Amino acid sequence: MALLQQVQRGSLNLLAPDLFVAEVLSIAWKKCALKREITQQEAHEACTAVLAVAPRLVPSSLLWQQALAIGAVHRRSTYDCLYVALALSERCDLITADRTLVTALNPVFGCLRCLD
Repeated sequence: MALLQQVQRGSLNLLAPDLFVAEVLSIAWKKCALKREITQQEAHEACTAVLAVAPRLVPSSLLWQQALAIGAVHRRSTYDCLYVALALSERCDLITADRTLVTALNPVFGCLRCLD
């Protein structure tokens, strides 16, 4: 919750690779089409709400080379590595709920923080 408050106050800026949009849509689709937990209208509304406050999106085309290199060396998905590459290129922290990613890569890069 503190993270959200920092964003709302303007004391924290969020960034994400542009694949963030596809990830949001994929989550909504899964909850709607596969799990039948929400309606199509609810999925649309959820996506609209999330994307209205989305982080600043950075083109993956600027990050792919570093993401591929990180993924190949550390055997991590390029999806995850796009976020790592963005944090490295912007010299900022990557805040994630993925504790496994933090455990694996923070000792190497020092910029991953687990969302608590």
